[in-house]
Amino acid sequence: MIPIFITGVGVVTSSGVGTAPLEADLRKAEGEPVRVDSLTRDGRYPYAPLSAEFEGEQDVTSCTVLDRCMDTLLGGAPVAPEFLHGPRTALVLGVTEGMHRRWVPEDGEGSLADSLALSDFYEFDVCETFATTWGLRGPRMAINTACSSSACAFGVAVELIRSGVCDRAVTGGAALLNRFDVFGFRSSRLLAGRSARPFDKRRDGLMLGEGGALILLERGDLLSAAPLAEVASWESNNERHSITAPEPSGRCLAACIGKALAAGGVAVSDVDYVNAHGTGTVANDRSEALGLARLLGSDRLRPLVSSTKGLHGHLRGAGGAVEVVVTMLALQHGFAPVTRGCTDPIEECAWHCVRETPEFREINWAATVSRGFGGTNVAIVLKKCG
Repeated sequence: MIPIFITGVGVVTSSGVGTAPLEADLRKAEGEPVRVDSLTRDGRYPYAPLSAEFEGEQDVTSCTVLDRCMDTLLGGAPVAPEFLHGPRTALVLGVTEGMHRRWVPEDGEGSLADSLALSDFYEFDVCETFATTWGLRGPRMAINTACSSSACAFGVAVELIRSGVCDRAVTGGAALLNRFDVFGFRSSRLLAGRSARPFDKRRDGLMLGEGGALILLERGDLLSAAPLAEVASWESNNERHSITAPEPSGRCLAACIGKALAAGGVAVSDVDYVNAHGTGTVANDRSEALGLARLLGSDRLRPLVSSTKGLHGHLRGAGGAVEVVVTMLALQHGFAPVTRGCTDPIEECAWHCVRETPEFREINWAATVSRGFGGTNVAIVLKKCG
């Protein structure tokens, strides 16, 4: 089987544009400042806002973020390289929203009707607009599996290359604040009151975030640049339990990760780091902790496990792609970032939860986990290059 590699990434988070500012924040200890604002005047409902580089821009949409990611991926090139324009390059985006304008708290709460029209939910508009801008003429798909969307898109892109449909693929996603997400999560009582605390006993909800990532995947015999990480395998399943609530025991999640590892020929004992979904909600974190314990056991030394949503926020459909980039950085630079907000882990965290300070050690194999409403689980396994 021809191997598949990540050969380029472009990422935008509240840390900044590109991997350098993101890595710098991932290396910070608990308590060191990161960029977090509030959705309300009284300081409630924190969120990780779009990078300061976008301040002052008007009518920011998902494509605005994707364009900046693509520009960063290509190293600032004014046009896409010629090899991206042909029929053998696919575009697979995880998209949960259409081309609506970004909402910011300063706009006032208003109502859903003030900012959303039916066309705002046409996910494929984002895919088509982006493809037209960058001259991508190969197969293209927009995938919506809620908060696991860009992780699913990554997996589909891998399969398109493996099956011979294409030689390379651009995959990822972007997320911006909108009234639909803010009102929806708040009415469901899923937003953190003061801060996100993934896997902590005091957790009370998630912290929304803004940003996105694009990842270039290529066949191992047709690389256009030095590889950044190898894609070992991926897997997805559906819990068939609830539209919004995770399966409580974590058995389906454990099965998903286990099958991903088996597909890549990776033993559980070989995994050095797991980037958990870790939203900070009561139900998700307990279910995920139990699922990871089923698979990993109770070894307090390895693998290292952390959630990075306390830094960049919950990016909904774009979260999977951003966390692939986070996992790639962990492989490249040998460190597991801290789980911000977690100082007293829940009892179900029988495994090694990284907290207080990042942990530095060689990481050769790593997995990243995404979950979405509707019961979707996705696990992606990466291998260090070199």
